[in-house]
Amino acid sequence: MTTELPDTASDKAVLRGRTMRALGAGVLLGLAFLGACASKEQRAADHVSRGREYLAAEKYREAEIEFRNALQIDPKDAAAHYQLARAYLGMNDLNNAFAELQRALALDPKLRDARLELGRLYLAGGDGNKAEEQARNLIEANARDVDAYLLLATRFMIEGRTEDATNAVKEALAIAPNSAAVRLTEGRLLATQGKLEEAKQAMAQAIALDPDKLDAYTALAMFDRLRGENAAAEEVLKQAIAKFPKNSAPSFQLAELYLAEAKFDEAEAILDRMAKDGPDTLAAKRRLVDVYLERGKMPEAERGVTELVAANKDDLETRYVQARLLVARGDVQKAAAELEQILKEWPGFVRARYQLAIARVRENKLDQAVQELTTCLQYEPGFLAGRMLLARVYFQKGSADLSQEEAKRVLRAAPRSVDMQLIVSDTALARGNFPEARAAAEALVRDFPDRAQGYHRLGRALASEGKHAEAVVQLERALSLSPTSADILADLITVMAAEGKSEQLRIDRVRRHVDANPEVGNARLVLAQLLLASGDTAGGTATLEETISRNPDLLAAYFVLGSVYGQGGQLPQARAQFERLVQRDPKSVVAHMMLGVIDEMEGKYADAAQQYKQALDLQPEFAPAANNLAWHYAERENNLDIALELARKARAKLPDDPYIADTLGWILYKRNLFGAAIEQLKESAGKLPDNPEVRYHLGMAYLKNGDTARAQAELTAALEQKGQFPSADAARAALSGIEAEEPRP
Repeated sequence: MTTELPDTASDKAVLRGRTMRALGAGVLLGLAFLGACASKEQRAADHVSRGREYLAAEKYREAEIEFRNALQIDPKDAAAHYQLARAYLGMNDLNNAFAELQRALALDPKLRDARLELGRLYLAGGDGNKAEEQARNLIEANARDVDAYLLLATRFMIEGRTEDATNAVKEALAIAPNSAAVRLTEGRLLATQGKLEEAKQAMAQAIALDPDKLDAYTALAMFDRLRGENAAAEEVLKQAIAKFPKNSAPSFQLAELYLAEAKFDEAEAILDRMAKDGPDTLAAKRRLVDVYLERGKMPEAERGVTELVAANKDDLETRYVQARLLVARGDVQKAAAELEQILKEWPGFVRARYQLAIARVRENKLDQAVQELTTCLQYEPGFLAGRMLLARVYFQKGSADLSQEEAKRVLRAAPRSVDMQLIVSDTALARGNFPEARAAAEALVRDFPDRAQGYHRLGRALASEGKHAEAVVQLERALSLSPTSADILADLITVMAAEGKSEQLRIDRVRRHVDANPEVGNARLVLAQLLLASGDTAGGTATLEETISRNPDLLAAYFVLGSVYGQGGQLPQARAQFERLVQRDPKSVVAHMMLGVIDEMEGKYADAAQQYKQALDLQPEFAPAANNLAWHYAERENNLDIALELARKARAKLPDDPYIADTLGWILYKRNLFGAAIEQLKESAGKLPDNPEVRYHLGMAYLKNGDTARAQAELTAALEQKGQFPSADAARAALSGIEAEEPRP
């Protein structure tokens, strides 16, 4: 088909009209298209603009939504990907932040800020090589990029490369000597070198250069704490809280300071206020749960965890708090598995790794605990709690040299750390270096003249050197400062015996202490035991009865008194005595407790359990009855769930009682939680080294945990004690099994 062109004027006019209309329609469509494009670009720009406003207001979730809307319009907007990464960083969503930073740089490799943040994330994730690669890339693009040098310096400090870190800081100082960030990094570097005075000067200079830089305040407060200047640290943090009311960091640090000073109510008040009013309500709730767990407030901790899970059960930090709760409950294996999974998703989560180290200690996997703590310190070299625990784990492993080395590292940063000074003294004593042990103890006395620990350690060191008279002087000083300490009193009596003091003189010394401190149950118990050992059964029995009357929670006194009654054939008379007491006072928990002990000694186990239940009905927190009833359920009814609940209740009430530690440890053993059992049983055996049943329990836990050498040592020690004990035959059988499996020469 062909189209004929018109050749008449009228036809040409018609054609021109149609053509103009067609052109007009096309122009209008084109203009409409251009308008749509402009509207699309403007919408994206509006989303980005609102997102930036939300970022400035720290409304990160709202910012995320705006940047995502912008990227739906233009997925190749590199700057929007970077801003979205910033929103994720604000929400601590590191995985998504990392992904968005990579997308931004793939679209625009010249995005400097995105590269810097990516380098920081690599460093937080433990990949120092890739962090350095990003820093070098930035320096290649701009040789005067100060932040790139600071990134390098931080990487080198983490790895202990002091010379490289120093060079990087020097480069940064040459470029920006008046930068608060540079001076702050310089201060941190000086601190790692133990140059605390210079470090503090650098921190103060950072604040002077930029009074609005929060990091400088918090760093200065930390250094004040390390130097033992807590009042100065408190003042700096209060200034920071007033200056930066919307930032949670100074409030958290002040709470930590109060916790370190045992001002628990003040710390909880800060965290509780933050949990209700902000800033950072969820983080405050998580830390509050931590504090509850540290203080043994299990119901409060469990309520807190329930609230956190309801808010966001998938949040890594909430999962971490749940794992902490599992550790506190003794379900260490499940906690360790969860912490391992968390660390796969967030390798640089130092607190989670620290808790995993604690779990490893409780599982008696000390080598793995060392590995986790070492990794913690690679991520955060200034993490003193991790280094302190590492020193303790090395001491527990018998690695005195390594333990002392770590303790001395802590002391270089925190010279007034009592725990680490004690480690130095104890490790020196363990290695037989008595002069060093004495010097460390003298330093404690010099730094803390109002505390008993220094005098106590000095007394031990002097006694080890055979200087018994001097040791007695120091132990007397220690006891005057800590009159409730059973360990100091026991050491004093032991040294007096080594000095040649008579039995009567030792009895008189303890009696004077009891008269001066009538409410100290442990002292009265020591007196009773001395009297019994001297043959004064009547005096010992009367003292025990008075001990229980004054200190009904002292579990050991019931055991000793019951033993005295049994050995003297006085159980019927004792029963009649306490039954009369119940008739006069049906609410006497002591009477029910003693009747339960007597029933047990006579083999009336069901009756004994009933007495313990009555005591708990009268006083639900009565730890001695909870402990004995826990033992009954574990040994005679095989009801391990109720037994564990009762034992934990008793342990929370009396955390230092070795008999309760033994009960809890044995129940954990029966639940096949051998590592957790060892932790409890080691403590019990350490305080009751002459108790064969406790040593047997520890030996069996070692055996089931695969540590045959320690199992053999504990079982042998149990069987070498004087007299028989209920599990002697089982101990012999286990020991024979170990010996049978030993390779023949």
